[in-house]
Amino acid sequence: MTNLTPQVIDRARGVLVGMAVGDALGAPVEFNPPEQIAGLHEELFAFPGGGGWEPGEFTDDTQMSILLAQHLANGQFDDNKLATSWAEWAIHTSTKDVEIQTSQVLSEVARGQHWSVAVSGLPAAAAGNGSLMRVAPVALFQLAHSFDITDLARAQSRITHPNA
Repeated sequence: MTNLTPQVIDRARGVLVGMAVGDALGAPVEFNPPEQIAGLHEELFAFPGGGGWEPGEFTDDTQMSILLAQHLANGQFDDNKLATSWAEWAIHTSTKDVEIQTSQVLSEVARGQHWSVAVSGLPAAAAGNGSLMRVAPVALFQLAHSFDITDLARAQSRITHPNA
């Protein structure tokens, strides 16, 4: 493990905060065409809310990324522990708009099924971008640990996405 300078740690925190802020700004306008979005964020750091989202509320993508970051902060990756953590979060939260495939897998894991069995029940063509939105903690983990970043990004993705 590499010793990280205070500046690097501060920047890593900034990555996670920036991810949450961007998610909160984008959540109310997700799936809207650009012309409908234009002008909604005229004031810097204005969080208008809308689309079922409270001002400043971020989505399941950020919540799952935070859980991934907390998991990796222990210094290792364990897909089974991470899947269990996500499943426990999913059943104890009122999160809106979780991807259908992610919700299905985590519901099965919460009922005791292994994540690999749960994800194998999804269509091979099931696609979503949720796992891509969770990669920031993977990149940050690499700052202190030597590993193949692609392998870890794929490993966390496989828990909820069969085509990873």
